[in-house]
Amino acid sequence: MEEADNLFSVNILNMFNIEKFYSTNTPEQKHWVQVYTAITIKIILSLISLSMAWDCNKISGIIMQIIMSIIAFVFSEIYILYYAVYRVFMGNKCY
Repeated sequence: MEEADNLFSVNILNMFNIEKFYSTNTPEQKHWVQVYTAITIKIILSLISLSMAWDCNKISGIIMQIIMSIIAFVFSEIYILYYAVYRVFMGNKCY
């Protein structure tokens, strides 16, 4: 089983050229790749939370819908956790 896992890891490294990337680029270049990856993930999470907040506040007035969506966009990680606990686990549905 370990041999199959090692073979899989080697294939992934070869497929994405990760080993070559980390051996040929400077630490500063690697840093910027990490920064851009974090920014991309943050934008994706923000858009997901914006969509969830917009859908859950359909009955509210448009001003309240916009305010809640902005708050969800800015604090996306917290809003997604709130949504998971309050809406999914506790069973409280959106309006």
